[in-house]
Amino acid sequence: MTSRSITAVATLLLLTCGLIPSCDNGSDTQNGHTARVPAGSTSVDDYLSSTALAERSGTSGQFVRLDAAQTGIEFDNRADDIDFIAEDRASQAGLACGDANGDGIMDLFLCGIETDNRLYLGEGGFRFHDVTAESGKDLAVSGHETFGALFVDIDGDGDQDLYLGVRGTDDRLYINDGSGQFSDEATQRGTSATVATSSIAAFDVEPDGDLDLYVCSHSFDPRMTVDDAMAAQGVDINHITIMPERDILYINDGSGKFSDGTEAAGIDGLSWSWQAMPADYNDDGYMDLFVSSDYSTNDRYYISNGDGTFTDHAATMLRRTPWFSMGCDSGDINGDGRIDLFCLDMLPSGYKDSKLMSGDMYDFREVLITSNPQQMMHNMLQLNRGSGWMTDISSLAGVKASEWSWSARIADLDYSGIPELFVANGYLTMTAMNVDYQNQIREIGESQGREAVRQFMQEMGSAPAEDVIFTADTPMDYRRASGNWGLNGKTIDTGTVIDDIDGDGDLDIVANQTNGELQVWRNELDCGNFIAVSLSQDSANTFGVGSRVTAHCGDEIFTDTVVIGRGIGSGVSPHVHLGIGGNTQVDRLEIRWPDGMLQSEENLAANLQWNVRRREGLTSFTPPQETPLFAQTELDFSRDERDTDKEEFKAEMLLPIMRSYLGGGLGVADADLDGDLDVYFAGAAGQSGRLKLNDGSGTLESSSSAADINMRDREEMSVLWFDANGDERPDLYIANGSMEAYPDSDLYDDVIVLNTAEGFVSSTVPGTSFSSGAACAADIDGDGDQDLFVAGRQVPHRFGLPAESVFLRNDGKGNLSVHDFTGGSPLTGCISDAQFADMDNDNDQDLVICEEFGTVSWLANTGGSFGPRQPVSLSGMWQSLCLADLDEDGNIDIVAGNWGQNTKYHPSAEKPYTMFAGDMEGDGDRDLIEAKNKNDGGYLPGRGRSCSGYAMPSIQQRFPKWEDFANASFEDVYGDPSSLPEKYEAADLHNSIFMNGGGGSFSAAVQLPVMAQLSPVYGIVAMDFDGDGDKDLLLAENYKFTQPETGRWNLGYSTVLLQDNGSWQPLELMQSGVNIHEDARGVIACDLDHDGMQELLVSVSNGRAKRLESSQHSASSLEVLLQGKAGNRFASGAVISLTLDDGSVLRRLVQAGQGYLSSYIGPQYFAIPAGRSYTELDVQWSDGSHSTASDFEGSSVAVIQ
Repeated sequence: MTSRSITAVATLLLLTCGLIPSCDNGSDTQNGHTARVPAGSTSVDDYLSSTALAERSGTSGQFVRLDAAQTGIEFDNRADDIDFIAEDRASQAGLACGDANGDGIMDLFLCGIETDNRLYLGEGGFRFHDVTAESGKDLAVSGHETFGALFVDIDGDGDQDLYLGVRGTDDRLYINDGSGQFSDEATQRGTSATVATSSIAAFDVEPDGDLDLYVCSHSFDPRMTVDDAMAAQGVDINHITIMPERDILYINDGSGKFSDGTEAAGIDGLSWSWQAMPADYNDDGYMDLFVSSDYSTNDRYYISNGDGTFTDHAATMLRRTPWFSMGCDSGDINGDGRIDLFCLDMLPSGYKDSKLMSGDMYDFREVLITSNPQQMMHNMLQLNRGSGWMTDISSLAGVKASEWSWSARIADLDYSGIPELFVANGYLTMTAMNVDYQNQIREIGESQGREAVRQFMQEMGSAPAEDVIFTADTPMDYRRASGNWGLNGKTIDTGTVIDDIDGDGDLDIVANQTNGELQVWRNELDCGNFIAVSLSQDSANTFGVGSRVTAHCGDEIFTDTVVIGRGIGSGVSPHVHLGIGGNTQVDRLEIRWPDGMLQSEENLAANLQWNVRRREGLTSFTPPQETPLFAQTELDFSRDERDTDKEEFKAEMLLPIMRSYLGGGLGVADADLDGDLDVYFAGAAGQSGRLKLNDGSGTLESSSSAADINMRDREEMSVLWFDANGDERPDLYIANGSMEAYPDSDLYDDVIVLNTAEGFVSSTVPGTSFSSGAACAADIDGDGDQDLFVAGRQVPHRFGLPAESVFLRNDGKGNLSVHDFTGGSPLTGCISDAQFADMDNDNDQDLVICEEFGTVSWLANTGGSFGPRQPVSLSGMWQSLCLADLDEDGNIDIVAGNWGQNTKYHPSAEKPYTMFAGDMEGDGDRDLIEAKNKNDGGYLPGRGRSCSGYAMPSIQQRFPKWEDFANASFEDVYGDPSSLPEKYEAADLHNSIFMNGGGGSFSAAVQLPVMAQLSPVYGIVAMDFDGDGDKDLLLAENYKFTQPETGRWNLGYSTVLLQDNGSWQPLELMQSGVNIHEDARGVIACDLDHDGMQELLVSVSNGRAKRLESSQHSASSLEVLLQGKAGNRFASGAVISLTLDDGSVLRRLVQAGQGYLSSYIGPQYFAIPAGRSYTELDVQWSDGSHSTASDFEGSSVAVIQ
């Protein structure tokens, strides 16, 4: 044990026993600045001391409400004036906690709307007294609405100054003289702008050692005022665009004087901003800034350029934000050391309330479709995937809805090591919570005028709600805390602080309630261990605001940023509290100061406050420089989809996801027979596919030889290379699909392209005039040539309706004809992927398929005839397949892509996702009906009154009010569900693996890790990425085009999973090097540049194709060149087994049609684990015969059947 460890443990024992008295007088001089060390502190050395904390007041296992008699705080924040309600301009006010007079005890400043502000000094133990009058001139700011407060050391003298955001007049900046006496110096210091300040953030922008200020402005909707002025002119105020007031970035000159640096910093200040949250989101050592913005202005995600300027990356790095963004907070929710974001909206959690507030979706439809980032009306929990790239996991985590929400906080309230999510709730007027009320207001305004509207709104009253605590036993799996941990009672809590108010080490809650008494909650939870950290330094930023504090406990890390602006209009102390669960000490505490210097302290005992002064001679932070698994580049092909929004939703107004963006694939083969691999990319409707020829070095250039092989108006889906006519040249089958045309159109005719010595010759394939998707080839009937299966992907404009698929028999000359290989039982369903492989090891090619509203299943081939489906999964919305021997046991396993767990759909076998369909209006149109499962086995309407009413006008007539619809049963709206003509179900949406135990007997689904459930999965490839002998996975992710009010499913980046003997480890972006934030589709592994290492090619919908080149060049590999018999020259259906010197066996499956809509014919590769060599190669050909090789020369071997 080190000397510091011995000292820390001894200190803890003495403090616990009460044997160490106060050894300081409460202050210490630090290079001219006064750095206060709390009374009772014990020094380890001149830079590190610990402080024993007060004894906890109770152990009730919940939060306990303290009233005015217990706290001494008498503060009732009133907003009774009808103007506040009618103009929706003053429903919130904040508060701030901090040490105003330097005695080490927490004080409170409370902002008032109609009530005067109050400053309460703490006496310890949750007792306070009012010192407003004696602490400075006009702290009360009588006659004005104070919305925001922040204790912050503006002038770098070591005490807490006070910034107040005041509506309708100048903001105030009260400078503290060190004893708790304040004087307003806003004018002298340049911060007296008159804006509707809602919140204040302090951080070091440049960084130059001082604190700059970001002032959020939320100017409220003035339509009531505009109405009187313009009514006589007949102006419709709903068509007036109201510009918000601007935010201000104040730059500190180092002395505590400020200038407006908004424009110079690249900040777009026009925003209905509620809160700004500074943190180093991309881990480059500079503070970035997230700004939550209400109404039509989207949230801003300003990434620092490192020179005091910022660039907004919200459109690419967030991609989805709340519509009415309210409060936000930052913190590490999953223990990966990265800073995540939690941002609130106002989505109700209950079924009825959600229907009452659903609104008229067509009022917002265009914005929902075109906004970028997309704005959605629900909370967002943005998980940092690395370098600041975020994924909203609110659906997966269960935190989308929390009522009408204000302040947010990520804080470990029970010190379990997993932070809770706190939400303050309630609203001043009930009318905003109900569409019927909004319609009444419109009618009253038109018929009776403004005063009648004001009276109606006042009569309706407020909409209080319970605050919410989300807690989790495992990261990212939140639930509402049992009994809300004592936070019971409906209130209108807006500004909120969570801090150690009574000095006992745990986190208490104080909320500024509108039209009610201050809410004070003492923490009496059963808590784990923690560490509290207080920083100080010789700088104008005395308390190290903006520092990153990280506790290392064994392999676990717990981290947060010193942020003092937390909660809407609110501020907290500059202390950091980290819950460390069952750990009893912090092995290493790392502080990254705002200027990027690193400081480490070791072996710190838990459950103390540690006071850390900045040491001399620190090292500089260097951003992590990982060598990623892949280097990603873009290829010169972009699949550009037609915009089919209007057509699709006109035909099916309640369509869950759009259907024209499911393609397209790619195919790799040596098309020009020059010894290297070429690529064909499927084109969208109106765009020809593209053949890219390899120049021998891996560079792909477009070829004009395949320019006219398919009609431009066809939407190409699957690309299948195979030898159709036995001439040993790769031929091309293109499956055409999507929904740009109506059923039976010749635009759906598939195309066979024969690769002849004279060039490409194309013709349509009879019997394929349907919207197809996957295509695959194998010798089904054992006659030596390649037959095909072509899957029916969908019936255009008939979502869910089973499509027909076809088998195509090959006559050996490339002539394909529809053939019955299923004994008169047509294979129907919305089949999204299909592949051939020998699943039962009986030496013929079986068929594996997956379906939407169906299962993953396989059909056994017996003598050239397929038996019935054999399901291996529950029903799902299965999208894709990958067949590979994952555990190298000689049996082919299945990886299946699905919708994942980060959508609004979370079905189970007991409560499947259910959709009905039928002609509900008697007008000949087929209507879709999504249902919500009840606990009793019945249903409720799944969609809202607006969407449903537009699709089925009789609903508007039968349920004229939203409340009528909200109270209606499924039967009231749609009739008896058993009488509806069509019913579809999906019980499982997990991306999963199914292990083959032999003979085609599969185990239950093995769900992929949670990080592989964040987006729908399309292309999948299995190969050894890291050279350890285990097959790994790449999942191509995202689907952008969903129903507008649901939100896009394009929040993934394409996930790499490394396998370690059956365990799957997801890599983050910086580890994998894969960052595909567009809609990825097909994936193929191939070696374009003859370096012996396979790269991955990824096709993209509405984006450029990607190339992922391996960085594992130190690994050795073996290239295997197969030559099958005539008719199957490329050895489709073969299984290659490579025995290593330790007796282990690596296997590869050769297919014609693998991956989503994609294919590869060419050399096969084995990555050889370090220290291993290969001894024997066995090839089992598709007919069951074998060839072996054991005499290897070099890194390539050819095997001929």
